[in-house]
Amino acid sequence: MAFNETSFALSLRPVPRKRDSEPLAQLIGRINEERGHFRNITEDSLRAEIEANAARGAQEDLEYKETVVVEDKEARRKEIYTARGELLQLIG
Repeated sequence: MAFNETSFALSLRPVPRKRDSEPLAQLIGRINEERGHFRNITEDSLRAEIEANAARGAQEDLEYKETVVVEDKEARRKEIYTARGELLQLIG
């Protein structure tokens, strides 16, 4: 089979990407509605907000972990009592 230039098609356009985010104009409009104009935002205020969110997230994670530990202990206790009861039935 010989190479034929007319049978070989090549697209030079980039592969279209799926847009997961909203268009830039809508994003800017939403940010303006939520926070006001961009001229009030400084690097220091953004750092403070990031630190506050991180601290709040860390506190929420700690509360969640404490809840999970308590639930795990209760579930483990139930498993142990169930296994103990089964053993006593087999022995007795």
